Amino acid sequence: MPGLKTVRIDVIIHATESASRAAESFGILGLDAKVFESSQTTGHFGNQITVLAAELEKTEARDFVRNMARMLSKEEALQATGGGGIAGSTLYLRLDKQLLAKGVVGLASRDAVRVRITAPVHGGGARRVFEEMFGLD
Repeated sequence: MPGLKTVRIDVIIHATESASRAAESFGILGLDAKVFESSQTTGHFGNQITVLAAELEKTEARDFVRNMARMLSKEEALQATGGGGIAGSTLYLRLDKQLLAKGVVGLASRDAVRVRITAPVHGGGARRVFEEMFGLD
């Protein structure tokens, strides 16, 4: 797997959801809930919102991406690396938060876990690097 610089994970937890349960759902991807930092904010209608954030580097980032790549279907991996989700040397993914809570990894467009994967890419070959990460080469 090509080298990774960082993986950034952001999860928005609404008042009716459990922040601890959301953090624990990343166990299927090899992450401990303790990697997440929690912050509180207020939504548009005054409702409580919790934001979970994690910044992974080196081995932890590599293991996370490797586990995620194994659990995504080939079609979703192609969709992730072939769409407009690549900007510069960064791949932007949106994982389905509800599926993740059920132990399944899939892509989503709404109410999603935002994942930002950054790899050192030189010469504009970002798509090729990310395809290799997801075993599509």
